[in-house]
Amino acid sequence: MTNIQLSISDALSNGWALWKKHCLLSTLMFFVISYIETAIIQFAYCIYIIFLYILVCIVATYLRESTGGTDLVTNYIGHITDYINPVTLVVLTFYVIPFILAYILELLIYPLHIGANNCMLNISKKTENEVSLKGFKMPAITYLKVLAITCIREILAFIGLLLLIIPGIYINARLTYADIYLLDNPEKGIGDSLKASWRMTRGNTLNTILINILSPIIKFIGLLCLCIGFYFAMPLTMFMKIEAYFQIKDNIESDI
Repeated sequence: MTNIQLSISDALSNGWALWKKHCLLSTLMFFVISYIETAIIQFAYCIYIIFLYILVCIVATYLRESTGGTDLVTNYIGHITDYINPVTLVVLTFYVIPFILAYILELLIYPLHIGANNCMLNISKKTENEVSLKGFKMPAITYLKVLAITCIREILAFIGLLLLIIPGIYINARLTYADIYLLDNPEKGIGDSLKASWRMTRGNTLNTILINILSPIIKFIGLLCLCIGFYFAMPLTMFMKIEAYFQIKDNIESDI
């Protein structure tokens, strides 16, 4: 069987047609998800700052008692810098730890995005006529499998980026459709979905890379439109990705 070629123009035009039809509800859904996500992350950062303040107060109290209250700040800094470089301390406190915290929170919040993506998929498949919460009604194992696929793809892509960047871009492109495939076929496993995406993108890697580049460009253009355009761009890029998936999904059989 001939390998099916991915058409970027068809993916964009079909995605645009779906977006125009379901623009308001899909945009509202992504806006609410983004708002919840931002609120949770900001709340977590506040908790982190409060935790740091309490920690500093506890350490300062201990040093005050152990040093008789003399030159408290100098003693505090001195005790800390005996064990860690001051620059490293600042980087860990205000950059590394918040980054790790944000990533963990993203993983916890990501199921909302998975449900939203499933809503988009159902519309593209025409199993749903409108955006609804039905797309979020999936077994917990499906959420966990898609989350695992996302983590695996990001880790492999990150490792690839460390190897002169190009391998990371290539790996990310080849595994782009693994999460959509699993949502479309929830009975499949994680390995099956990764293999399916790899087969689908055979001969379509460059076009998939271009779609992956086009998506953030569309979102950036939306961001320039008074920021609110970003939320309109999110469902458009998702519809575009799903339409690209449906173009080349039959390559799975042709590659076996």
